[in-house]
Amino acid sequence: MLLPIHLLRSKPFPSFHIARERIVNLFVNFEHAKVIAVEAPAGYGKSVAVAEYVHTLIHPYVWLPMELIEGLDHLTFVLNLLNAIRQTIPGFGESILTLFNDNNDAQNIQDANLIRNRIVPKIITELAQLERQMTIVIEDYHEVKKEIIHDLTTYLILYSSENIQFIITTREHIPWNNRSRMLGEDKMKLITRQLYFDNLGARC
Repeated sequence: MLLPIHLLRSKPFPSFHIARERIVNLFVNFEHAKVIAVEAPAGYGKSVAVAEYVHTLIHPYVWLPMELIEGLDHLTFVLNLLNAIRQTIPGFGESILTLFNDNNDAQNIQDANLIRNRIVPKIITELAQLERQMTIVIEDYHEVKKEIIHDLTTYLILYSSENIQFIITTREHIPWNNRSRMLGEDKMKLITRQLYFDNLGARC
């Protein structure tokens, strides 16, 4: 259910990787956006581009690879998100984890509404209490097939404090519909095929 620690990191650069200031600047231009969605087909270098950007940051970042989560549902999504944050911020979410370990709550906590109304708000509150900037990367979001995960992601983005930025990579358009419009165009930015690397660059 939980991804091993070594998978909760950005992918290493291939030996033939060439750093590209132009790519990094795409993200720098949107550094004040609440969420940056990186949409492009396979092979356009989405993960490599994001990895190159986050390695330039002076604040911590979290990396969550959705493609590697077995049995991806609302529960495994939230648990792996918590685990990823804890790798960057040790001790984060201790009180939240007790809810999963408490015999009285363990069965009820798998209910999607309880995850949304009880767990996610606690994550949002603790993120706000960090009082420093942090970037959360959700990689391969196209793996999400359940509407409840879209709901949880939207809720998390909408109500997280301004110190938290989200970067989402996907091969498909994110089906947030009208929910994402609540952010406003100044808070949600889209990077698409400007990412493409030629044969001398990295592909991912």
